[in-house]
Amino acid sequence: MNESAKKFRSKYEVSPSQLEEATEEKFDPNVAAKEIEIEQLRNFAALVKDTPNENFIAFKDPKVQELVDYIMAAIILENERINAPDAFPLQIYRRYKSDQSLQTKMEEWATRPEKDGKQVTDYLGFKIIPEAEHSVFYSGGDAELQKLIEKRERVRTFISETYQFLSKQSKITLEEYSKRCTDIIRQLYKCFPQEATSRRAYYQSKSKKLSSDIKAYSDTIEDAAAPLELKDIYEITDVNIQQLLRELGQNYSNEVSLYKIRSDLMNTFENSELLHSLGISVSDDPERTKRKATKNGYRAEFIGLNLSILMTDGTTVELPIECQVQTMEQYRDGNVGYAAHTKLPSKGVKLKSIPKIKGEKRYSDPTGLLAECRSFLSHIMHISPECAIAKTTGNDFESGRVTIAPYDLYEAFRLISRVPKDSSVFKAYTKYLGELYEKREELFPTGDSLLPKYIRYDDIPNPASNNYDANYYEFFNELTISLKQTMEEALEPQTKEKENNKDNDSHDEI
Repeated sequence: MNESAKKFRSKYEVSPSQLEEATEEKFDPNVAAKEIEIEQLRNFAALVKDTPNENFIAFKDPKVQELVDYIMAAIILENERINAPDAFPLQIYRRYKSDQSLQTKMEEWATRPEKDGKQVTDYLGFKIIPEAEHSVFYSGGDAELQKLIEKRERVRTFISETYQFLSKQSKITLEEYSKRCTDIIRQLYKCFPQEATSRRAYYQSKSKKLSSDIKAYSDTIEDAAAPLELKDIYEITDVNIQQLLRELGQNYSNEVSLYKIRSDLMNTFENSELLHSLGISVSDDPERTKRKATKNGYRAEFIGLNLSILMTDGTTVELPIECQVQTMEQYRDGNVGYAAHTKLPSKGVKLKSIPKIKGEKRYSDPTGLLAECRSFLSHIMHISPECAIAKTTGNDFESGRVTIAPYDLYEAFRLISRVPKDSSVFKAYTKYLGELYEKREELFPTGDSLLPKYIRYDDIPNPASNNYDANYYEFFNELTISLKQTMEEALEPQTKEKENNKDNDSHDEI
C-alpha cells in the first residue's frame, strides 16, 4: 500500500481498541465521528454517482480541502496586494452545502427542464465581505463609480439635514412629520432593486400606515395640527422617523461599497498568477456571474469560479465555487434582518432532541444511551455544512498571514439555526443551543481539525516562489494521489456491488 493510501485509510480508521471501548457502554464522539464520516462519504458517493455532480466527491478529500484553504488565503492576500492602496480588507465565510440540501436541490432540478442535466454550482460557497465598512471617495477615473459616489453623497446630505432639522425642533407638526418620513421612505425604496418586490412593498405599506394613523388621529382630535414632541408622535403611529433614518444610513452606501469590492475582486481573479496556478478562473457562464436580488431584498454580487485540478492521467477534475459578495450591511440583513434566510418557510430547522443524562452521569459513563448519542451526532453531521471563516486580524496584513478558523459542529449548527431576535422561536433556539453548548464535550468530537490554521503568503503553493520544487509540485502531486484514492474508496463499494448484482442476475438466468 502506498503512502497516500495509508493516509486516506488512517483518516477513517477506527482501531480495535477504540471499538472495544465503544462497546463497553462508553460513547466516544471521536470514534463515532470517524465511523459516521465514512458512512456519509459512501452515502454521498451514492447520491452523486452518475450525475453531473459526481466530481463533488473531490470536495471530501483532505488535500482538496487544504487547497480550498490556500485559495481563500490567496484571495484575501492577493486582493490586498493587487488593489493597494485602496483595497478593502476582506473576510471570507466558507461553507459546503449539507448532503440533505444538495439532495433536495438535485430533486428540485430534476423537475425543471431548464435545469435537468446541469451541475449544481453552489455546493462550495464563499461569502466575501469587508472586515469593516469603508467610505469610498476616490473613483480612480471609473465613471460608474463616480456616479455612485455622487448619488451616495446626495443621500448623505439628505440624512444629515434631516437629523439637523429634528435636533433643532422641540416639536413638529404631524404634516411635517409625515412629509419627512415619506421622503425617507422614498429614499429607502430606491435602495432596493426592482426584483425586491416584497421589500419595496414593505416600505410602501409604511407610507400607507403613516397616512392612516395620522388620519385616525385627526378625525379624533380637534387640534390635530398642533406641533407635538417626537415621543407623543410615537404614541400616534409606530412609523418611527429615527428608525427610518437608521435604516437609510445603513443602506445608502451599499451600492458604492459593493461596486468597489466586486471590481477589486474581478481585478484580482483576472490578474493573480497565484490564483491561476491554484486552478482558479472566473466562469464565462453569465448566469453564474451577475448581480442578484430576491423578493425579500437579499442582495449580493455573484461571481462564479471554476477550480480545475489536473490529474496524473491527463484528465481534469472541474469543481465550481460560488462567491457571494456583500457589504457588511447586506450580510447582516441576510442573517438577522428583513432578508434573513431563516425567515423563509423552507429554511426552518427542526430541533432534534438532545440525549438526556441519566442519574447525573456523564456521557463517557455507562448510560445505556449509546445509540441515541450516535444518532444525534450523525444527525448534526448530516445537516451541518463544514464552515470556516478566513480573515486577517490585528497586524496580520503586515505579516502577510491569514487566519482560517473552522467552526466545530456546534458552531455550524448555530449558524444554520440562527434566527432574528424578533422571531417567535428565538427563545426556543436560545435555550436549545445553550444546552447543546454545555454538552458539547460529551457529544462532539475534538481534535486539531477544529483549531485555527495560520497561512502566510509563503505557505501557499506557488510555482513562482523560490522553493516551488519542494512546495508547489510536491503539494499537487500529493493532492492528485490523495484525490484518486478518495474517489476510488468512495465509489469502489458501489462498483463491486453492481458487479455482484450482475453476477447474481446471470446465475438466476442459468
